[in-house]
Amino acid sequence: MKRMIFFFIALFVSASAHGRPEPTLSRTGIILDTDANNELDDQHALAYLLLNTQAFNVLGVTVNATHGGGAIERHYDEAYRVLQLCGAEQQTPLLKGANADFVSILPMIGKDSYDGKEAVEFIINKAKQATTADKLTIIAVGKLTNIALALKSDPAVASNMRVVWLGGNYPQEGEYNLKADTAALNYVLKNTVEFEMVTVRYGKDSGSDAVRIKQATIQSEMPGKGPTVPFDVIGRHGGKFRTFGDYSVSLFEHISYKDKQRTRALFDVVPLAIVKNPTWGKSRLIPSPLYIDGQWVEQAHSNRYITLWEHFDGEAIVQDFLSCFQHAAPATDGFLADRWSFEDTAIPLANSARTQRDTSKGIQKRGDISFSDGLAELAAGTGRDDALEGRSGAINQKEFTVWMRLKLSSDSLSPTGQDGKSEFLQVGGIKLYYLTDKGAGKGTFYGLDGNLVAKERLVELSPPAKINIDFDSWIQVALTKKNEQGFDNYRVYCRIENANKNLVNWVYLGHLQGLAGDNGDGLAIGNLSTEYPLTRGLLIDELRCYERCLNDQELLDIWPSLTGFGSYPEKPYGTIIDYSPAKTGRYIAGSPSIAVLDDGSYLAKGDDYGPAVGVSELARIYKSVDNGASWKPISEVEGITWATLFTHRGAVYLIGTSAGHGLGHAIIMKSNDGGVTWTQPIDADNGLLFSDLSYHTAPVPVIIHNGRIWRAMEDEKGEGGWGKNFRALMLSAPVDADLMKASNWTVSEPLGYNAQWLDRQFNGWLEGNAVVSPQGNIVNMLRVSMTQGGGKAAIIRYDAYGKKPNFDPQQDFIDFPGGSTKFHVLFDSVSNRYWALSNAVLKKHENERHTQGMIRNTLVLMCSADLAHWEIIDTVLYHPDVAKHGFQYPAFAVDGEDIVLVSRTAYHDDFGGAFRQHDVNYFTFHRIRQFRKLLPRKEE
Repeated sequence: MKRMIFFFIALFVSASAHGRPEPTLSRTGIILDTDANNELDDQHALAYLLLNTQAFNVLGVTVNATHGGGAIERHYDEAYRVLQLCGAEQQTPLLKGANADFVSILPMIGKDSYDGKEAVEFIINKAKQATTADKLTIIAVGKLTNIALALKSDPAVASNMRVVWLGGNYPQEGEYNLKADTAALNYVLKNTVEFEMVTVRYGKDSGSDAVRIKQATIQSEMPGKGPTVPFDVIGRHGGKFRTFGDYSVSLFEHISYKDKQRTRALFDVVPLAIVKNPTWGKSRLIPSPLYIDGQWVEQAHSNRYITLWEHFDGEAIVQDFLSCFQHAAPATDGFLADRWSFEDTAIPLANSARTQRDTSKGIQKRGDISFSDGLAELAAGTGRDDALEGRSGAINQKEFTVWMRLKLSSDSLSPTGQDGKSEFLQVGGIKLYYLTDKGAGKGTFYGLDGNLVAKERLVELSPPAKINIDFDSWIQVALTKKNEQGFDNYRVYCRIENANKNLVNWVYLGHLQGLAGDNGDGLAIGNLSTEYPLTRGLLIDELRCYERCLNDQELLDIWPSLTGFGSYPEKPYGTIIDYSPAKTGRYIAGSPSIAVLDDGSYLAKGDDYGPAVGVSELARIYKSVDNGASWKPISEVEGITWATLFTHRGAVYLIGTSAGHGLGHAIIMKSNDGGVTWTQPIDADNGLLFSDLSYHTAPVPVIIHNGRIWRAMEDEKGEGGWGKNFRALMLSAPVDADLMKASNWTVSEPLGYNAQWLDRQFNGWLEGNAVVSPQGNIVNMLRVSMTQGGGKAAIIRYDAYGKKPNFDPQQDFIDFPGGSTKFHVLFDSVSNRYWALSNAVLKKHENERHTQGMIRNTLVLMCSADLAHWEIIDTVLYHPDVAKHGFQYPAFAVDGEDIVLVSRTAYHDDFGGAFRQHDVNYFTFHRIRQFRKLLPRKEE
């Protein structure tokens, strides 16, 4: 058995984290028309656009003036600041548009010079270069003056343009952008140009006002984010900035809030997001109205329709907004004050083209410290004379970061032969120690001691983090300090080096807080105390001090090329069914499913998604004739998504929906040749089960009970955006009926969202599993989305006919590890147990950087005797990185003594790994052998 260190970072002071993958459009030519100096959503929308290079081809930015941001020059200057901070000022045209309104400027059209001409002519020229098949997309997030003037100046360009406008409270009156130039709005509405309206609807869940982000999230996520520019940019409210992330923090500090959570709506980000990914909103066609005398009025005798966007997936949009900044890692070299690599000749920084030499002065060796192979080795012993001591100008600052790479030895123990507390790093008045408790089998605890005072109270880490690491494994530790509101805050981060040649995440472990003070600039590593000497040999590879409080993303920039790998393989576990690198823009294995055919062969199915796929619905079918050892594609099925693959009476079926969010009918397809060819759901006699809109599901179980075939599904007819609009359904048909006929299927009454459930943390349910309860009734066991926390599932009970749902929120929400993501549940009659595969969230990965619904790096096998109480039996798949690794949307079948399963897998490769944990590069097959023997002996 491997010897393990059990890390527990505890901070002490003396007296003192959607369901189905969302398809995205191909790269789109965009002009953003913005009043950039208005509220802070303008700047964030522009940055989101500029950094989403995989989705958008930014043709230019035009500005217009609305009264909240002053004259056109101020809007232009603010847009230029953002261009600079995103490194885009050289390649992105920025043009001044209308200062006044449409009616005022209209008499000047055609003259050599008029208000807004620069932007208007730019729009016209770009529209002329477009075609009716490949239109110019203009996203307008202010008044519509520039667009109306362009259409008036050259009416022929209307057929080549698509206008997406953020504005209006339709069908209610009012809204800022609308009132800024109502005449321009009405001119565009009466035009023939393709027009889409993204509603605002202040205070309502159905509009873009509901897409909100907390100031606290900006403060924790954005510092240092985005490319680092080599010059200072003076901000709108003063201050000097070199990253947009830092400027974002400033913008959120200089704005008012109306709610206790201190949130602001990302209004202007929403139209960009739904152009990038239409599934993040719901759209419908409405007769084109006009806005007259403060109200919306339908145009008489008009056959013109426009698109109305509403009910947005705020969680997905905010997550995507934050993630787009992760692809431009900030440079940290400029903040480096001191570095010691312990090499005879200093090597360049791993992430820098220039050489950063070791600090020539400021550190001294004391005692028996040996240097070899670029390492400082500190032997276990009695202390103080065995240390590296020095000074760093970075330490005596209001903020700093001390970073080190170290390894604790397994075969070097102190002469006493006992483990205990050992202090090994001192920065000013703060000491980092490890504490081992080998006898109790608890491994090693890490903590901080200090001479800080914080209102005479003990400050402890929250939440506790527990990380298991082998002895002799390289780890990186970072200690940061930042003076915030009169207090010194010390934060600790840890990163484990595993077999991922790409970046892995830092884990934020907690902080201690004390009254601000000068703790000196002393720095020491080694045996720092005769009372608490080193009990094990310590190897130090490198030490650095930075004149900045680096956040976790900036810390990634320190060591992008890892060595000293652990036991994680270069390729994913299991058998690779398919692979597509992220750079292709085709993500694979969306909604995976598996079926065992009568002849013993396997079929697997996965959907394509991603920016290179667009909104096409394509399922790929693969077959294995050697028990999953190898796979080959056998068919591509258009027009179906989120489908379950299952067999019934010699045929193979796919049951799912015809399209994604807001667009999908419930359908079923059939294959009589083992999955090679498939029927098409052309009408109610041939697989079109429900022709109304819209339905949602995932590859969930199809089961037989009491002479009927059962499957759960949801519709999207509830009020609200993603999650809230899902209403749970149960479908069934007689086992001997023609499953292709809609008339043979029945559906339960829908059961939808209730905001009061789970202490108002309930955010909706989805992707339900049809299961037979221990009492012999059909139940629907659903994934539960929560605004905070997770680990819950819901059980809806039905009458004998599967028509009437019954749900008691006091007892039918159950504890279920991994309940925030899609899971798969089956009953096994041999073991008389329910089995489930889910993405349980380990305690060490609980944090605020990802919601539990997006933590998918652990796949566990669970078991239950009664559906209500679940136990984790085995960890099937795991990787310590949360951001770019995932084993998700599991689907499984029982094949004899084994479980066979498929996974939508995000894993590292030679091309930078998966785009993110949700958007994967691998489709994998796995086998859990003799799974019933994993039960505790008393249950076998």
